[in-house]
Amino acid sequence: MPILFWLEKTNIGRARAYANNDPYESKYFSHCSLFPAISNLNQEKYLMDADKRKILSVLCHGAIFLSTTIVSIGIPIAILLFTNDSVVKTNAKESWNFHINIYIYAIIFSILIPLLIGIPLLVLLAIISFVMPIIAILNVMNNPNKPYRYPFIFRLF
Repeated sequence: MPILFWLEKTNIGRARAYANNDPYESKYFSHCSLFPAISNLNQEKYLMDADKRKILSVLCHGAIFLSTTIVSIGIPIAILLFTNDSVVKTNAKESWNFHINIYIYAIIFSILIPLLIGIPLLVLLAIISFVMPIIAILNVMNNPNKPYRYPFIFRLF
């Protein structure tokens, strides 16, 4: 009986009672945490993975603020190549697609400058390229387990 009380304070006992589905032991563990079969170490790893997911996703979407050259595309590509997390990979692809779309639209709108419609379109594009990543960052910060999808872009990858 004293061993059960000691095990009650550890996740070893919680995991054993949960895995064995033993009614005698499970009555001692009825007040356990939400993760009965996960040790404290795994809970901390899960929280660290969520923080890592959040940081990498924010870095993907915020790369456009670091530079408007190759660096803003290079960061999502590097994250896409070196991470194993599917949510982060989806965010990296989405960010990469957004950056490429912005560059394509900028080239098209620059060609339209002699027609006097290009300048207002470039101003609108500048506003969109500033506001949309902020919205993406806020959505990723609030819900790191769901990838953000930019509206109205062509998904090349």
